Amino acid sequence: LWLGERPSTFGLSALVLAMVGAMLMLWNPSLGFPWPQSEADWLAISSGIGFSVSNVAVRRLRHLPSSLKASVAWWGVVVVAGVWLLFAQIPWPQNVSSDAWIGAFILGSVGIFSATIAVVYGVARMPVHRSATILLFELVAGALSSQWLTDEIVTTMEWYGGALIVLAGYLSVRIGEAESPVP
Repeated sequence: LWLGERPSTFGLSALVLAMVGAMLMLWNPSLGFPWPQSEADWLAISSGIGFSVSNVAVRRLRHLPSSLKASVAWWGVVVVAGVWLLFAQIPWPQNVSSDAWIGAFILGSVGIFSATIAVVYGVARMPVHRSATILLFELVAGALSSQWLTDEIVTTMEWYGGALIVLAGYLSVRIGEAESPVP
């Protein structure tokens, strides 16, 4: 809406399919309503909104270099997190080894920055409904990682939701509109 783009019925259908998949993966009936219920829920919602707004800005500012847009997004996260830490009065972590600080710095400066450039590059060059659908694959990767790396079990409903997200991404990319990439 903000970009003035008009996806086709097929594009919107793929996006709705992916959103239904996300709802199946994220919904926990035992929590009930109202949702959000905790500070963590509000932080999750605000980060999702921030990510969406940054993707819209990336699309709107496609004439700027990807490295500049990635830098602004990355530093925006740092500033927002810093302000939140000040207002929330979170104490500085104690007993953290220098190796942990170095690892965090390397991950943030190389890993996260590289991932941000990749997202900026992709979002600027594909239809908005397609990038939104593909970015929901993060939920599938997170669920699989949590089962693989921890003792969490992916539920049947989460498998169905993940399958819908993967199907929507596939349809959006392979069978979707014959749009050429945005320059």
